[in-house]
Amino acid sequence: MDDTGACSRPPAPECALRRRCVDGDAARSDDPCCAKAAIFDMDGVLVDTSEGHYAAWREVSRRHGVELDRETFLRTLGTGNDTTVKIIFGDRLTPQQETEMAEEKESAFRAAARENVRHIYGAAELVRRLHEEGSRLALATSAPREN
Repeated sequence: MDDTGACSRPPAPECALRRRCVDGDAARSDDPCCAKAAIFDMDGVLVDTSEGHYAAWREVSRRHGVELDRETFLRTLGTGNDTTVKIIFGDRLTPQQETEMAEEKESAFRAAARENVRHIYGAAELVRRLHEEGSRLALATSAPREN
């Protein structure tokens, strides 16, 4: 922003928000058109990994005598493996077994991911445009680095 509070970067031609910001009409520090940086979560924001996770948990749970239905799986969305293991298997596993189950699931997820991960509609275009406009970009995720 310049000293009047307006963004000093030129607008993308088709971006009405950016034009308003440059003109100063909507110049506020919280105006999305003035974004200098963005942090994106990976799962559910840039890519939809839910089907890959479902396939992996279904495979692992079957190997261990539990049939995982979609309704139960949907209760696990947004949770970590520690919580998901408890939802699927209850309290019958030791902490060590829970850790091993989560590792087994992540391995199954990596094997299933190529066929079961989809881009979120519009996410790639948004990231590309922000990059072209000079915004600093970062990726945040709680997923294991191997994924």
